[in-house]
Amino acid sequence: MSYSSDSDMSALKKKLDQVARLGCCSFAFLFDDIPTGMSAEDENAFDSFAHAQAAVANALISHLMPKRALFCPTEYCSTRAVPCVADSAYLRTLGAELDSRVQIMWTGPDVVSRTISTDNIIELTSVLGRKPVLWDNIHANDYEVNCRAFM
Repeated sequence: MSYSSDSDMSALKKKLDQVARLGCCSFAFLFDDIPTGMSAEDENAFDSFAHAQAAVANALISHLMPKRALFCPTEYCSTRAVPCVADSAYLRTLGAELDSRVQIMWTGPDVVSRTISTDNIIELTSVLGRKPVLWDNIHANDYEVNCRAFM
């Protein structure tokens, strides 16, 4: 999607309105595992990738007024944070710009984390300025070639 496109936003709202009419009152905005590049139009419209995602999520929150809203960032674990959690402008921007009702998902130090330390949560909470929602990404099997198979 083009983050700055009015027609893309309109199409997205129409699609989500259909789901809401069926009774869905909670929504998750999932920006995980997507390319981080933006079009020239998006680069002109937004200061950063995080600003673009926050603008889309905030517009959808205002439109839908969900009971609960979750947001999965592109940097959803420590190994995806650039350059690291403490110095991630992306995560800091999301924490500052996302509507305060939006809960930001986190898988811990890795895509699938066996453990998540208190220090990991404290560090992320400091960067986001809010507590994360822990996401047990146990069913992710598209990144580990030789470890597990789910059937």
